[in-house]
Amino acid sequence: GQVRNGHPISLPRKTTSFQFWSERLSSYAMSAALATERDFWRSQRASAMLPVDFEQGSNLVSSLRVVSMNLDVKETTALVRRARGTQSTRVDDAMIAALAQTVARWTRRSVVLLNLEGHGRETIFDDVDLSRTIGWFTSLYPVCLSIDGSPGDTSYLASIQDQLGAIPNRGIGYGILRYLSKDLMTIDRSQTGTDPRISFNYLGQFDQLLPEDSQFKVRDDCLALSRSPNQSRAHLIEVDCFVVNGQFTMNWGYSEDVHRRDTITRLACDMLNTLKVIVSENHDPVTVGYVDTDFPDLELSSDSLDQILQELEF
Repeated sequence: GQVRNGHPISLPRKTTSFQFWSERLSSYAMSAALATERDFWRSQRASAMLPVDFEQGSNLVSSLRVVSMNLDVKETTALVRRARGTQSTRVDDAMIAALAQTVARWTRRSVVLLNLEGHGRETIFDDVDLSRTIGWFTSLYPVCLSIDGSPGDTSYLASIQDQLGAIPNRGIGYGILRYLSKDLMTIDRSQTGTDPRISFNYLGQFDQLLPEDSQFKVRDDCLALSRSPNQSRAHLIEVDCFVVNGQFTMNWGYSEDVHRRDTITRLACDMLNTLKVIVSENHDPVTVGYVDTDFPDLELSSDSLDQILQELEF
């Protein structure tokens, strides 16, 4: 843009290098601060078994198929508005709540184990700035969610976001402890078979990625395979969500050798309908209120917070 307008080229200063970030993570892995998270991550355990249609089916990249579904523009606006309408709700809170309810009904269990994927650029060091550092910093971490109530109850969403709010530093510590800690017994899940078989990733609002006058645009097609067709997939089901062209879209990735398409389609429909209930206009976002994890520095219990909010007439 500067060249096109005849201006001198002026680029911002570089931010933290990938090498320095890696070195800081390595030292952080053995820190006392991170050691406090060990018990939390050890507690994130539940049955990882999922119903399958083909018991001996292979779970390779070559067998990957995708079921895609959308909310319309009006419903997407309601979803985003709900998150913005209350301080305690993020857009992905509602998505995870809908997915957890769907999996609980499918497995007939009241506890759901998911792998959540994040951008991995959490602010955990004062001397690190990753805002302009190029690289894939993804964090992947397990979360064990207790399902209590129905999606039509505001208390259900509050319960899920309370559990999500208890995750330290948006989950970045799990991978550091598991893969960078020299204490191999810190978190050893590889031999237990308890790794989650479903992953969730909210990729964000692509509509906000580029300005309207940008020379670039987001492609909606894939140029080439990014993984070998013979590679084993880490999860049986991968749920990726994003907003593009004003519409919420979710993609359910699965192996056709493990699950039938109609099985995954039914699950995707269930999640979409559950999400519609959660963001329904009949549920005023203001009534969701606050939870204790919205005020971590105050160290309040849920009951104490409720009492204070009642006195303040919130």
